[in-house]
Amino acid sequence: SGALLATLDPANVPATLARLDAAGTTAASIGQVRPASEGRRLVRNGIPEPLPTFERDELTRYLAST
Repeated sequence: SGALLATLDPANVPATLARLDAAGTTAASIGQVRPASEGRRLVRNGIPEPLPTFERDELTRYLAST
């Protein structure tokens, strides 16, 4: 797919995005890793929403059916 997901120290995000942009690579900050005690949630337009949980992920489900 050409996609890359990376985790960075938050202090390094602006410089990393600037370097990628200078190299002609589109990149964006899409989230934060937070303590497990905060739970998993999606913040959309400043409003936190709980993320759904699944017994098993979609790839595992698909592979089990083939």
